[in-house]
Amino acid sequence: MARLTGNLVATALSTALARTTKVGDWYGFQTEFGTALITEAGIADQSMVVRPDELAKHVIDAQTRLLKLPNPAGAWHVQDVANRLAAVALPIFTWQQPLTPTKATAIRLAALSLAVEVGAVDLAIPFLAIAVGVTLLERRTDGRAPLTETIILAIG
Repeated sequence: MARLTGNLVATALSTALARTTKVGDWYGFQTEFGTALITEAGIADQSMVVRPDELAKHVIDAQTRLLKLPNPAGAWHVQDVANRLAAVALPIFTWQQPLTPTKATAIRLAALSLAVEVGAVDLAIPFLAIAVGVTLLERRTDGRAPLTETIILAIG
């Protein structure tokens, strides 16, 4: 797993397993895993505004900046993961394919893992924006987040 997601998921899983004391406590484990994942990813309690129409730009920007690094961060293949992230995310963020729960999870997990592994905050921000944006799109798709846009059609 570390080859695919770096140390982020492995550390979060280990932490969640250690903190979940009751056998079969799936809800407790999920809560602990989510908390550990957020903590390990360094996601602060702050708001981030991400416009859905700018998500494709964030993917391209993050991928381009990562590819310019002379020596990729970490022992796993961050550039390969960034390329796969772009291959999955760009057709969705350019409205060519629908967002599914499976693809949303894959995009979010890859983006969070890359944000942790790149190390530098300025490199991590586009990956965090991708994770935030795909979560917003997923919530809008399944009805958990209301649409805030209004389309006005004027015929002259």
